Amino acid sequence: MFLVVVLIGGSNFVAVRFSNQELAPFWGAGIRFAAAALLLFALTAVKGLALPRGTALLATLLYGTLNFGASYAFIYWGLVEAPAALAAVLVALTPLLTLLLARAYGLEALSWRRAIAALIAAAGVAVVFADQIITAVSLVSVLVLLAGTLCIAESTVLAKRLPRLHPLAINAVAMVPGALLLIMLSAAAGEVRSLPIREATWIALAYLVTAGSVGLFV
Repeated sequence: MFLVVVLIGGSNFVAVRFSNQELAPFWGAGIRFAAAALLLFALTAVKGLALPRGTALLATLLYGTLNFGASYAFIYWGLVEAPAALAAVLVALTPLLTLLLARAYGLEALSWRRAIAALIAAAGVAVVFADQIITAVSLVSVLVLLAGTLCIAESTVLAKRLPRLHPLAINAVAMVPGALLLIMLSAAAGEVRSLPIREATWIALAYLVTAGSVGLFV
């Protein structure tokens, strides 16, 4: 299961680059998660699953705003310029940031073994990052991708506090505020909002909705 997540998560960056070639970043991300939410609600209804309510609903909405809205706004924005490989390397810092945030919130202990492993991982990322700087990627794009990575780490810690409901139901509800935030950002940025024309864009979008969103997060 972990290997499947790595495979889908890694290929998502390539698909987003295809999407960004035709669709504006916030708009492309927004319609991706709006379509994925509809698909998840349909699957939830077919299986007769319960949706989160009360405080569980509020926690799910907060998680969705951060994980599907804020993080992907930054990632799609950064991938307008940055290559997919650089984005994947920077997002690979998520475990390190998650470890530090979990310790800050008192959820998990930070042992010497974990700290050393995290430093080794950070050093490896720094080596690749230094090499990628030569490709003339702007510092803004790098910082935007790091902001997206921080949002993913924060939402990962928050996910530990989500109700024990079926992932179909959790993600169906969570993707709604994320999609709404992305579409509002698209409107605020004055992006062109239209459906894709190119076949490659449709293929990339279909992959991002199905495997890249429903498959990855469920």
